[in-house]
Amino acid sequence: MHVSPKKEPHSSNWKWTLVAIVTLTVATVIAYYPSLSYGFQFDDIYNIQKFFHLRISDISSWMFGGGRWISYMLNTIHYKIGKHNPFVYRRSNMVFHISTGLLIFFVTYLSLLGLKKYGSIVKKAFPLAFFTALLFLLHPVQTQTVSYVIQGQLEGLASLFMMAIILVYLFYQKAESWKVKAPLLILITVLGILSCGTKEIAVLSPLMLLLFDWFFVSQGSFTELKKKWLFFISYTALIAFQYLRYLNFHFLKTSFLGTAVLPNNVGNVITANAAQTINPLTYFMSQFKVVVHYIVMFLWPFNISVDYDWIMPSTFFSAEVILPLLLLLFLLAGTLILLRKDNTHLVAFCSLWFFIGLAPRSTIIPSTELVADYKTYFSSFGIFLLLSLALVFGFEWFTKKLSFKNNQLSAYGVTTLCIILLGLSTYERNQIWRSGEAFWMSNIQNSPKKARAYNNYAVAIAEHERYAEAIPYLRKAIKLDPFYPDPWSNLSVCYCRTGKLDIAINSLRRALTINPNYPEFYNNLSSYLLTKKEYAEVKKLTQHAIKLRPYYGKAHFNWGQALYEEGDKPGAFEKIKFACINADYQAVESFKSYAELSVELQKYEDALVGFTHLAELTPHDTDVIFNIGNAHYCLNHLEEAQQVYESLLAKNPQEYRSWLNLAEVYVKKNNLPAALACYEKAQPMASYHPVVVTRLAECKQHIARGSNVV
Repeated sequence: MHVSPKKEPHSSNWKWTLVAIVTLTVATVIAYYPSLSYGFQFDDIYNIQKFFHLRISDISSWMFGGGRWISYMLNTIHYKIGKHNPFVYRRSNMVFHISTGLLIFFVTYLSLLGLKKYGSIVKKAFPLAFFTALLFLLHPVQTQTVSYVIQGQLEGLASLFMMAIILVYLFYQKAESWKVKAPLLILITVLGILSCGTKEIAVLSPLMLLLFDWFFVSQGSFTELKKKWLFFISYTALIAFQYLRYLNFHFLKTSFLGTAVLPNNVGNVITANAAQTINPLTYFMSQFKVVVHYIVMFLWPFNISVDYDWIMPSTFFSAEVILPLLLLLFLLAGTLILLRKDNTHLVAFCSLWFFIGLAPRSTIIPSTELVADYKTYFSSFGIFLLLSLALVFGFEWFTKKLSFKNNQLSAYGVTTLCIILLGLSTYERNQIWRSGEAFWMSNIQNSPKKARAYNNYAVAIAEHERYAEAIPYLRKAIKLDPFYPDPWSNLSVCYCRTGKLDIAINSLRRALTINPNYPEFYNNLSSYLLTKKEYAEVKKLTQHAIKLRPYYGKAHFNWGQALYEEGDKPGAFEKIKFACINADYQAVESFKSYAELSVELQKYEDALVGFTHLAELTPHDTDVIFNIGNAHYCLNHLEEAQQVYESLLAKNPQEYRSWLNLAEVYVKKNNLPAALACYEKAQPMASYHPVVVTRLAECKQHIARGSNVV
């Protein structure tokens, strides 16, 4: 039965659409806003905080430079705006997530509204679209993509662009004039090109566009679909060309031939033992269980984890392979049966969307991550549309069964309840991102066999100086994975902090035997040997670390420390300056050493730079502000020095050293009366700084003689 869109009660009422947009947006902001300032966790630390090139690269240098260039460009922009403030990065992710959710609302609404043979679905187009978008925006599984900054930029933006392409395509197909079609076609082309700069999953956009056309535009008509052959061939060629540019030939060849073999990532062993490789066939077998897990977690989003401890099965003939395979075959068979009965069955569409969306990551192309919930972000649209169908039509059946008198009021009540429950579950799930300790304890609880979880939890608590408490967790990580070098390195730090330096050194040397190409290990060892005054070995180790990572600031700093203690102050100055100005060690320790050594060597321009950077890190440290004034004074920047001293005195009139130095400024400016007043204010420090008395007397004598110069 065909129902004209004009009869749809909401289609002509823009107010309901506006209410939906505002409700979805506000609910998502409320649920996610508290988590935006949580610290970086997991790979975000390495991809943002420790990714030095973000700090020195120009924004335009990333453009079209690879398959993920948009993420690099975004993080460069974020760094320029807020350095390493997580709020800046997560705020963008929330905007991307909301935008994708709203696109899903419009895509679903317009698609369902245009159906020709599903009158009951057309009538429910608005609530179906609303609940699909609501589930997408507020389901707790989605938090992993949004709060996980890097994946929000990769998976999130890929999904955003692909949904935008589908929406524009719907308008393109409805347009009758080429004056309207042409700009829409250009927009699809631009969005397609940009989508290839997000994540490789965007390669699916031609296929998903074709799937959408079959179900909602051509609506099962081969005759209608064939009319668009030129568009689909051209668009597919465009996307293929982009990925031929971005992806290396070896990857493409091994992926298509099913010959790709990968080693395990350090600390993330997904094979029976660390020495085994990840091959396509075994990886494919492992994905049966993974895909079932992906389905179940949308229905039961509990005990989910960011970092699972699953390993690949050793044989096909095991329950963890056979049983999930049988379930998936049953679901796929059901999908085919539905398509045979009706080649545009909406449930079949949901199933195909979900499975096709997962295919690039859950078939024969191996990955070092066996299971990662963020990989379902794009596919989840199929699940959420299916759940909204069950929710809307289930509610209709339920109200009829119980003969509710006011169905509209009941609908509002159910909608409000869904928003509250989903919002609270998302807020609660985001709590794991609030700290490294909370994040990794959650992973330990849900993945107790994962060495990386124990190691990183130990690091998190060690950062709060709970070194003794961290040691058992590091020992557990070593027991779970003896070939994982990081726990040995972190164990050495804990032993060092608890006064067991020799054990710390031995632990770190053990880490180096496992992985001799890790710069942190060499530099940490240099730190220990620096305390033992083994300067020759310190310089050797830091040079090795710098060879592995040229912009490793802390290695340059340790090298400088060794030179300083050997008496080579000019050499130490160059290394320490490079560490914090040209390399990546922007810390209080590095800028303090740089500034103080600059003063010692009478390099006051450098001292001013060092103290200024230090003030940014310690804005309430009056000693640092005072030294900025001193640097200005030594450079004869008298106005600037005066402003600094006066600012300190405005906050604390008992800042006597500032009165003394301000007096010296007035002396240089030949304003002896003002200088005298300042010397008098500085008299309380005369008992431990006798020069005050001398300078006061000299100033009085010169004023008495009528002189303006001391």
